[in-house]
Amino acid sequence: MVKLMIITLIILLIVVNSETSNSNSNGNDAKYKNVKKSYVGKAKTNGVYDESKSENYASDGKNKNNDAETTEKVKAKINILEVDSNGDEYEYEISDDEIDRILDRSSKLKKETTNNDITSSSTSSPSSTSSNDDLIRRLSILGADTRWEITSATSYYSKLGFLYFQDSTGAGYQCSAGLVSSDVIITAGHCLHEGSGGSWYSNFVFYPGKTRYTSWSPSYSGSSWMSFVGWTQNGDYDYDIGLIKLSTSPNRGYISFGYDSSIDQSWNFYFVGYPGDKTSGSMWGTNDYIFNAYTNIFETDDSDTYGGQSGSSCYSFKTSVSYPIIYAAHSGSTTYSSGVTYNRHTRITSTKFSTFCTWINNPSLC
Repeated sequence: MVKLMIITLIILLIVVNSETSNSNSNGNDAKYKNVKKSYVGKAKTNGVYDESKSENYASDGKNKNNDAETTEKVKAKINILEVDSNGDEYEYEISDDEIDRILDRSSKLKKETTNNDITSSSTSSPSSTSSNDDLIRRLSILGADTRWEITSATSYYSKLGFLYFQDSTGAGYQCSAGLVSSDVIITAGHCLHEGSGGSWYSNFVFYPGKTRYTSWSPSYSGSSWMSFVGWTQNGDYDYDIGLIKLSTSPNRGYISFGYDSSIDQSWNFYFVGYPGDKTSGSMWGTNDYIFNAYTNIFETDDSDTYGGQSGSSCYSFKTSVSYPIIYAAHSGSTTYSSGVTYNRHTRITSTKFSTFCTWINNPSLC
């Protein structure tokens, strides 16, 4: 994936405050059941980014992700990491009993929440941005460029947005994100954390419904964010996904999110975000049918994306409903040894969905 350097930095002070500040570092968090919150040290804030972390996984075959989500795999990678305003990092260690409960609950969950469409309210926070390529993760134009521009962010487009953030040096970058509750957005894990034991990013600002014809307002800062240990510690693209809680709600509703084990080549997906090869802040869309569907990843062979579009909500319309449902976040691209490249999207599986629900802690959603 190509992360994009923001030349004109946004001067914003964002308090990174843990959503779970009502618990201490040695006790159980109030919004979790059988989950121990433990202090694991200061979050890395001055580390040098290792470009080797950005390499796509090497694979000849197309069965890498066909392994089942076993209890052992979940135990190894589903734990959550979160960072607070002091740079203190906490791990939410899910107990064996809780993992069994999640697996059992996940096998029964069916997510088709009615899309909540609320009139937008806004606050002013003018910003001007431009971008420059900084190679971190590869995204690809596959064949002819089939992207189209969204010039008016109405309906569900108003719930998708431009995501700005900074690394430990203060350098700015962009990704894409989408509202999955009134005040929580979904994006790629590598837009939150470098992965493979690297550093967290910070100073997140979300611009919902941004197009080239709208100003850089309203904007909403992040108050806490999470991703899976499978990404933050292992750099596993199966877990390259995460959430940000906003400090205030944009009051424009959200797009339903969920999982479906039946996703196959008959499914048509849409990917809307902010590719950096286009005018800064302009919203673009593309769509494609699934080419390969694995347990944690699905791939497309004709969906065109570019740096800055990582984290784009991958949504589809089921025949039984009239609104979109987000099933994945755009992650990057995979080039196999045969030379064939596919765009890669990290799926919301049943266990990830259940864990997201636990973190969001909103009974009306899950």
